[in-house]
Amino acid sequence: MTEIREFDPVSPYFEKNAFKELRRMQDSCRVYRHKGTLMPVVSFFKARDIKPGLQDWQRFSSQRSEEYNKKALGDAAILIGNDPPLHTKYRDVVAPLFLPGAVHPLGPVIDRMTDKALDRCLDAGEVNFVTEFACTVSLGVIAHICDVPEEDHDLMFRMTQQMATTDGMPVFWKEPHPEVEARIAESMQVLGEYFLDHVKTRANNGRDNILNHIASQVDDQRHLAGLCALVLAAGFETTMNLMTHGLYELLHHPEQMHMLRQNPNMINAAVEEMLRFRGTIRKQDRIAAVDMEIDDVEINKGDSVAFWTACVSRDPDLIDRPDEFDIARKVPRHGAFGSGIHMCIGKVLARLEVRAAMKRLIEKTSLIEEMRGDESYQSVGNGVLDGALRYSVQLKS
Repeated sequence: MTEIREFDPVSPYFEKNAFKELRRMQDSCRVYRHKGTLMPVVSFFKARDIKPGLQDWQRFSSQRSEEYNKKALGDAAILIGNDPPLHTKYRDVVAPLFLPGAVHPLGPVIDRMTDKALDRCLDAGEVNFVTEFACTVSLGVIAHICDVPEEDHDLMFRMTQQMATTDGMPVFWKEPHPEVEARIAESMQVLGEYFLDHVKTRANNGRDNILNHIASQVDDQRHLAGLCALVLAAGFETTMNLMTHGLYELLHHPEQMHMLRQNPNMINAAVEEMLRFRGTIRKQDRIAAVDMEIDDVEINKGDSVAFWTACVSRDPDLIDRPDEFDIARKVPRHGAFGSGIHMCIGKVLARLEVRAAMKRLIEKTSLIEEMRGDESYQSVGNGVLDGALRYSVQLKS
């Protein structure tokens, strides 16, 4: 078997060359065992392995240890870090709140938040698109349905960003990072205490919000805090990044921006291509529940398994010209929302938000341009999660 150059997803090189590195691995092998990691871990890169693997929770479990959850999402992993029956119990509580019938009436709220963001940004000179537009819309919408007041939005943003800097990375660590674990624990404690107080104080205020719906069905206070934190953080972080990276790709492919300006009805296809090309979550973790061997690589029960869903979105066996951004694709298949029992609950809301906000953004602007050249964009510094810290642009009416 040919030796494959080391693949290190927590290296600075990977953070800046993620898609190049994922393509290298996708072309080199089906499965790769990482070297020197604290946890034994293997990675999968091909859609033919990843999609079935995500659907097979009995061989590839989501049941993570308490130790791992402390390093990752803490109590917020109660839904994504468990198998049935506990996963089913809590998914049945949360999922109905994000079905199309529950989400589509939020159209006016999305429009209102988008107009608020445009009022801040339009003809205002240089703005950070991440915080001033994308976060204003995405956090504004989820905070509205969770009844989180505007004065608390900054806290939600700071705590979530604090976790995003290392989200998904611990499985590849080669040495302990107690300071990171402490930072995650602090964020989860702050959010947990906030949401437990939130559901208590809003239980009888007469205003409907989804966190009180959740609280009415969840008795365990720790699980309740984790679910609330997950709903709010997942409800805006990925959408905020998708809007930012969607705009980035349109500005870096001006012919695509022109096409969308000339044909606003292409917005649905454009958003699907944004999801395919720059979906925020690049991998999903599982635990091998049985021993197995794939392409001469032994995978032992208890090994961590990284399914690189970003590779599904750019798999040449599935997609023609996978590394080209093209909003005119007929069927832009992708792995942005995962697959199987852990498929993203918020996918309907995410699509609705990004379609409405990006369409309105393009309709209300005559020109959008980067303000700092090659320094316009800055990531959160985590290559495992495609997160944006800053995108300096100017929006002209």
